[in-house]
Amino acid sequence: MMRTWQTRLSLDTGATALLDAYAALYGQAERSLFAELAAGKKSKNDLKREYQLRFGITARQFNAIRIGLEGKVRSIQERRPDLIKELGQRVTRAKTVITKLRAIATGSPEQCAKRANKIHQKMRRLASLQHRRSSMLQDQKAGKIRLCFGSKKLFRAQLALQENGYASHAAWLADWQTARSGEFMAIGSKDETAGNQSCQLRTTSKDGFALKLRLPNAIGKTLEIPVTLPHGQQHLVDALTLNQALTYRFVRDTTGWRAFCEIAGA
Repeated sequence: MMRTWQTRLSLDTGATALLDAYAALYGQAERSLFAELAAGKKSKNDLKREYQLRFGITARQFNAIRIGLEGKVRSIQERRPDLIKELGQRVTRAKTVITKLRAIATGSPEQCAKRANKIHQKMRRLASLQHRRSSMLQDQKAGKIRLCFGSKKLFRAQLALQENGYASHAAWLADWQTARSGEFMAIGSKDETAGNQSCQLRTTSKDGFALKLRLPNAIGKTLEIPVTLPHGQQHLVDALTLNQALTYRFVRDTTGWRAFCEIAGA
């Protein structure tokens, strides 16, 4: 069993810029790695050596990117059969509705016109559902994974900028780039100091803590972040004492940055 605690980070401008830069680099490397793993032309070890030089990251930071990416891929693989089944059920329901509407032969001219329009809209929806199901079945058969970094909803927003609150494509692009680089992870191990080589938690006072984050070589050296933990302090102190693996995830939202700490076996 794993337990997770989170806290809102209080950062100055410089620290925020460093986390933003880390997330941007992490996101760029993750997207590139996804494409190269899908191509299957290089081994993971070859990619590891290449990415350390190409992106200026440590071996452990590469592992965090790879493990996080593999988790996303595995999630899609596990969910896809259920999604295909759900789409099949929606196709069946849509066909049933269309059949019932076509069976109605009475009504005023206005009612018939409304019914014809409703049938038209239902037919369009049915075609969309059938296309999505067919594409998903083909991907399932081919073992292909489609992963949208930044969310499909936001990606489609560029097709209707004003309807989605954007004055220009440049404004949408800024949000798109931010969404694609809004998190990064530091994988822990019980064999490493404080349970993590890339990010280490230490106590600074009775109720105070600080995170020492190892930055990618391309960005800098380390960043120390004071943190408050309103819940779970003793669990984290115990985990540090027992040298349990601690994995950290940093996530940016509309308010700022949050840090999540996960204790393996807690």
